[in-house]
Amino acid sequence: MTFFFKAKIFELTALEIAGTIKTFEGFGFQPKAILVFWNGRPELVTTVGRRNLNGGIGAATSPTNRGCCSVFETDAAATMTGGGRIDNAAVVQRNAADGTATASVDFDSFTADGVKLVIDDDLSTTMQIQILAWGGTDLTDVAVLPFRWGTATGNQDIHGLPFDPSTNSLFLFFGMPSILADPPTADEDVIQLMFGAARSASPIQQYVAVGKEDDDNASSLTKSYVQHGECLASIAGTGTTSPDARAAFVAPLSDGFTLNILEHSPATASSAFVLVLKGGQYHLGDITTLSGNTAEVNVTGLPFQPSGVTVCNIANAATSLESSPDTTNVHWSLTFGSATDSTDQASLALFSQDAQASSAVTTGIHYSRWYAELNGFAPVYGRFLSYLHSNLDGFTFQADASYVPFFFWYIAYSGGGFVPPPPAPPAVVGLQTGGGRDIEGKGDAVYLPAPLFTKPRRVTKIVPPEDEPQPSAPPTEDEPILATATSWRPRKHRTTGSRAGTSSTKRPPLRRFRLHRKSGAGKSRSSSHRCGSASRRESSASREKRGSRSRSRRGKQDSGFRRRACGSSAATGGSRTTRFPSA
Repeated sequence: MTFFFKAKIFELTALEIAGTIKTFEGFGFQPKAILVFWNGRPELVTTVGRRNLNGGIGAATSPTNRGCCSVFETDAAATMTGGGRIDNAAVVQRNAADGTATASVDFDSFTADGVKLVIDDDLSTTMQIQILAWGGTDLTDVAVLPFRWGTATGNQDIHGLPFDPSTNSLFLFFGMPSILADPPTADEDVIQLMFGAARSASPIQQYVAVGKEDDDNASSLTKSYVQHGECLASIAGTGTTSPDARAAFVAPLSDGFTLNILEHSPATASSAFVLVLKGGQYHLGDITTLSGNTAEVNVTGLPFQPSGVTVCNIANAATSLESSPDTTNVHWSLTFGSATDSTDQASLALFSQDAQASSAVTTGIHYSRWYAELNGFAPVYGRFLSYLHSNLDGFTFQADASYVPFFFWYIAYSGGGFVPPPPAPPAVVGLQTGGGRDIEGKGDAVYLPAPLFTKPRRVTKIVPPEDEPQPSAPPTEDEPILATATSWRPRKHRTTGSRAGTSSTKRPPLRRFRLHRKSGAGKSRSSSHRCGSASRRESSASREKRGSRSRSRRGKQDSGFRRRACGSSAATGGSRTTRFPSA
């Protein structure tokens, strides 16, 4: 069984002829589903600055199963100008202020190493897109589903999936819930973007992030909202300072899922998309960083080792923490990044400043940071987080500098069997936790600073006897080995008597004969001898007596014994003979 995840940034060049196939490869596997993010930046290097927003989110699993939402906002406009669009016949779009599509890119096919997109309407300017791809045999079913939700509070069943998502699926929600119609639809009054996620495994884990700008205002009115325990949210209406629609994921159905509509002020149902991935393992959690902490931070307690992690947040220089329930934060900001290791991480971000006489829009693209938040007031980058590596039950990241505490949420992906987490570590004084929360807001993940590693204990290497099988590549004589199970088991060493009455430890011989002799005041002493060692004479009577006992035990008669000389000893001046049964 296999599971793969990869995120890469690619360039969509301007003025491509309609019908041109663009191939984006380098994922290392054949994808089964993709999710695409963009904010309109064209640069191939890390860049931040004021610019019109041409952003959006799209997804695809086949040429007939895809969808996207796109948003436009004008920078430095005296009157706030922009619009939005949803479409179920494209995976990437750009639109004008009235919501009309100005460029459209559709899904063509998957390759053994990537994806092919087809240009439907050419782009007037180049832009970069970040593609998240999933694949592998663990991923059994995938689908993009457009749906409508809301109007009445309480549970609402959403149907239409071509498979049963069961209890091991990830639901990735995106769209513009203020658009109250089926796709394709354009709305010149909607400047909004939403991204949410939920897993169907117990306990339910879910998060949502949404932001908006009021169109046609004389001054900017921008707000954001991020919350655990919800997967859909909308901020709409002129002068609105709190969400007017919210929903939480309840459970999967045989062909869809159930939502709990927490509130929905519009009389008409909102529109959204969901990308569903069945198979694999997923964990959603959140972190509030420690003040002034630049040390490595371990996120632990996950039931698997992640293949990759995606991070999402609305934090900015003015508001850093999670929204209060049903209450927005000031300014519209969104940071979205993904990573698989320290060399493979990137993020996109947008920021629209509140309470300005002219709109102030900043966008940024960062090619070497997992999380790169915008401080749109400057406009420059504000806070950075670097993804370092995955661990057996989590992952490790590090802040670039000392920051005030801020909140973000993440999605970790993996496949294969369950990996039990290690025993719970001791509590750390001053640690802030809060990730892995379920719908009730309880945590099941622990976030700890990186542990101190101790040197492995050295143990003496035991050499096996020459006649026993050796490991294929035994350790060298002076190489330490860990105290773990070995492929061979040494024999017990025996004590060898000497004429002086002392003892020493020797390697056991190939042949061993136990001889008994009287020593001292009639006491018996046991000695172990090798043929060819210092000889001792054995009396004829004792020899015959021992031979008789041996024959009796075998239950057969022996014709006699052969004599065999075993050498002489300079120490005793004589030779020792030992009787062997005849063949």
